[in-house]
Amino acid sequence: MSESHHSERSRVSKLISVGKRLITNWMVPKISAEILLKTKFSGTPPLYTWKEEMGTFNQRLYETWEKPFDQFQRYLIGYYSIGGDIQKEAKKKQTPINEDYLSHALILLYSRSCLIGREIFTLLKNGYADGALARWRALHEVTVTTAFIYEHGDEVAERYLKYKRVQDHREAEIYDQYYQDLGFDPYPEELFDKLDQEKNELRDEYGNPIDDKGYGWGWAAEEFSNKSASFKQIQEEAGYDHLYPFYKYASNTIHGGPKGTLYRIGTPSTSESPLTAGPSNTGFTDPAQLTIFSLLDIAAIMVDNFPSKKRQMILFILKNSADEIILDFNWIQNHIEKQER
Repeated sequence: MSESHHSERSRVSKLISVGKRLITNWMVPKISAEILLKTKFSGTPPLYTWKEEMGTFNQRLYETWEKPFDQFQRYLIGYYSIGGDIQKEAKKKQTPINEDYLSHALILLYSRSCLIGREIFTLLKNGYADGALARWRALHEVTVTTAFIYEHGDEVAERYLKYKRVQDHREAEIYDQYYQDLGFDPYPEELFDKLDQEKNELRDEYGNPIDDKGYGWGWAAEEFSNKSASFKQIQEEAGYDHLYPFYKYASNTIHGGPKGTLYRIGTPSTSESPLTAGPSNTGFTDPAQLTIFSLLDIAAIMVDNFPSKKRQMILFILKNSADEIILDFNWIQNHIEKQER
């Protein structure tokens, strides 16, 4: 074994360590990863059986939820069309970012919301209600951020876009603490100096409050009397504090706490066990309706900032279809629960 190959194996072994125990992959040098993956482990179905079962499940799931799934997808298509139309217009204008930070920030956030919306739909149509709710949590943060920036204007949008430098600097600091444990190379000194300079320039330009050690909300700090910002403060200022219970509820699906372990929205209500190791056919109503309303709010902001008759018409259609989609999700959920009793 060459020295470089041995070094690589040593680095990988550190990455897959559990606590202080290192699991060394050279203990079975004659068994390749491919052979291990192809091995039929006890209690694990072969690959073809797994695929067959998932295909059958997805077909049954779609047959049950066909109407709201199709409506949800059409809703996303309409939502996408607003962003696509705005993007085309922006490309024609080619306005420099430093002349309109607000529009650039809103377009970037809208693009991100489109991606999250599709992720949520993919999770729902494959039976992963808890995963969809977890992604809605991210969408909620995007919604709140969009509303806050739109309310406070171009200067806040500028700070938001430039704040990435603070986060880059913090991530470099964290990497510098652990690169040796990971078996990685140190962060290049010249790049770290550059990040340090950029962060200091931001503090000189916008004041010390923007540097919150990369926690994520320093860009909004100047808008509060205590010159400090948290997501909860921003959420309240943007008018979304009434959704904080749902945000905390969704947080359980992300963190490793007991609530997320013992309770999952995808677990059938009649189940006596919290164990859910795969997809299910229930629990879609909450993530679906929360997603629909979040997207609707972002779309309304975008149409207000980038007005046109075409976009206003699409927004009108989205508003009028939202309640019907949610009612259909709710009806099927109630029907499933009645059958399970």
